[in-house]
Amino acid sequence: MADTNLIDIYPYVMPELPKCPKGMVLQAFRFVLREFLHRSQVYEYDLEAIDIVDGTTEYAIASPLANTDIDAVVEVKHQSRVLNPMREWTVPFAKDVVILVNEPSEDVTDGLEIKVCLITLLTADTIAPRLFTDWVDDWAAGVKARLMIQPKKAWTNPQLAAEYHRQYWSGIRQATNIRIKQGTPATIIMHPLITV
Repeated sequence: MADTNLIDIYPYVMPELPKCPKGMVLQAFRFVLREFLHRSQVYEYDLEAIDIVDGTTEYAIASPLANTDIDAVVEVKHQSRVLNPMREWTVPFAKDVVILVNEPSEDVTDGLEIKVCLITLLTADTIAPRLFTDWVDDWAAGVKARLMIQPKKAWTNPQLAAEYHRQYWSGIRQATNIRIKQGTPATIIMHPLITV
């Protein structure tokens, strides 16, 4: 299924934002989308399995999808066994490698499986359709809250902005709860550590 274009948000927000330029709406949506995905960690993705090399502890990772970055490493498996974060693996600040604490003693084809959470870039034009379908109302609320709080605009409405702000944050909490209930507990989300 093709990705959903971000301009598909327009029908959800434009009626309540009179005279607001579409470019401003799109940029607000990009900020809202990135924040939503970062805070909820709902955009999980299984990277392709990586071959383990005897004696090698660092394995490069990168987002396989256009217009996305890796926001967090969620789970690392070594030969199908889930490894314990911090005790058995870590991630540097750049999030471009997974570092195994213990040096592998043999080569294993497809022996390392990594699940990550993605966030969109601020230049993104598309998003996965399943995410758009599930969260479009909350994203629209975030866009409206962000724009309606601007002073002295035709679309300024601080009271309505506050209501949409509450709806948006409620959506983030709901997305986070769904992710946790579906098997990715918050306790194993591994954000990068600053390493020297």
